Amino acid sequence: MALKPRHKNIKKNNRIFNAREYYIKKFNNKFLNIGEHEYNVIMYYGIGGIGKTSLQKKIKENIEKKDSNIIASINFETNMNILDVYTTISNQISFKVDMFYFNIAFSIYWSKLNPNISLKESNFNFLEEGSFLGDSLSLVEGMASAGLGGGLLNLAIKYSNKANKYFKNNYKEELEEFEKFTIKEMEIELPKFFSYDIKNYLEKNKNHKFIYMFDTHEILYKEIKKKTKILECDEWLRDLITSLDSTNSIFTITGREKLKWNQSDSEWDNVLSQYKLSEFTEEENKNFLKSSGIKEEDIIQEISDLSEGIPYYLNLSVDTYESIENPTIEHFKNNNTDTTDKIFNRFLLYASEPEVKTLKILAISKFFNRELFKILTKEFTTGLSVVDDFNYLTEYSFISTKDSKTFYMHKLMQNSIIAMISKDLLNEVNNFLFTYYYKKAQNTPIGSIEWTHNIKDAIYYKSKNDEKSLYLWFINTIDNLKKTINIINLETLYRYTINFFTNDIYKFKLQFKLGVLCVESNYNANSHQKCNKVTSKIY
Repeated sequence: MALKPRHKNIKKNNRIFNAREYYIKKFNNKFLNIGEHEYNVIMYYGIGGIGKTSLQKKIKENIEKKDSNIIASINFETNMNILDVYTTISNQISFKVDMFYFNIAFSIYWSKLNPNISLKESNFNFLEEGSFLGDSLSLVEGMASAGLGGGLLNLAIKYSNKANKYFKNNYKEELEEFEKFTIKEMEIELPKFFSYDIKNYLEKNKNHKFIYMFDTHEILYKEIKKKTKILECDEWLRDLITSLDSTNSIFTITGREKLKWNQSDSEWDNVLSQYKLSEFTEEENKNFLKSSGIKEEDIIQEISDLSEGIPYYLNLSVDTYESIENPTIEHFKNNNTDTTDKIFNRFLLYASEPEVKTLKILAISKFFNRELFKILTKEFTTGLSVVDDFNYLTEYSFISTKDSKTFYMHKLMQNSIIAMISKDLLNEVNNFLFTYYYKKAQNTPIGSIEWTHNIKDAIYYKSKNDEKSLYLWFINTIDNLKKTINIINLETLYRYTINFFTNDIYKFKLQFKLGVLCVESNYNANSHQKCNKVTSKIY
């Protein structure tokens, strides 16, 4: 038998980026009219796996073809703090833009932030040998004070050939003043020096454009314990935007949630263009799957139905398809644990432990409101409270509402979470919700609209247990109400409950009882006919 490598030779088909033309057009329109607005900021937001990063990449591919477009791309997964972001942006654009002022200001800031570490010991890329700051510091190698604020500025002026040229613009005094600032004050002032370098470049290259792209914005909120401090996480980003020449700059940001910068200044409402990415339509699902090399119509339909239009799910399914030698529809039924795990982790990436606990409980509920959120978080001690956490949690992109009172979780999100919950917890929460709604029904007038809603919800959660217990409860509880409520309401409840049964015996027994009730009430001839048909099957 011939030896074979362990790895699989998986043939990869090109996965065509589609269904996002609307959002690309929104960027193009703003980009083509970049000088018409005071500031240009586009925010694309949506649930994990909806395709935000792919959209950013596509936009970048389109604009980087033109040499006059200068792009800085930041992913907050690898650049979480202001130090990382500024050094990354500076490095990405320094091949065209001389970041003279910013490099000096940032080095002074960094030195004050890290007084016991010299800049020579740091690994900042802009301090490479032959650079302006690198040459200056090499002259004082071995000096313990190298990299300290005041000494650094004086060295820059003394030893750099660029200093005489640039400091004619009277920025020296501002840098000298900058050295006296606190760290917090420096962070506010840093964008100003960044803008000076951009301004110097644009004076000679007036038709060039700067595109700043920020991905996974939600990570900036990851370590925040108090939601009231969220706006402090990206103050520096707002400072950067408002400092730059708006006639030549555009910012695109992607993240899980809509930006709430208007809470710091209502003027941001006039600046931000925010778009929530929608799910793919069924046609778009199928076009993507076919373009990715899947030919079997039954597999395409199954994946499309399960995906709920989430591109990430579609991608995972294509990965699965490509890894199987002879794929069949059974490989894609709703029992793919690996896919479920990945979807679950993608949705809840960066969520805190109390948030995950809360979302697990809420996922079991069909919907929730403020009252139910309060009761569930208290009953199951999730760590969140209705006072502190309800408003921010309901603003998550995977939570939707039509009336700002009742909230629903995205179906794929809900199913992925439920698949990860233990059977014991599922039963416990379903039993609790059954009791909750049944008690509410008992405290409302029998037969009223509110009573009907509550009893239907009780039936729904009771159906999550075994069918025998649902049948016995229904017969003992609802059937006894036939003299209390009218036959129309009773028939509605019967038909609603019958849909939860897969066991034909229980289903037929309820259909038979319904037929008898209708005949006794002289209500529905159609039900009478069904009653006769069902009788022959049961007895």
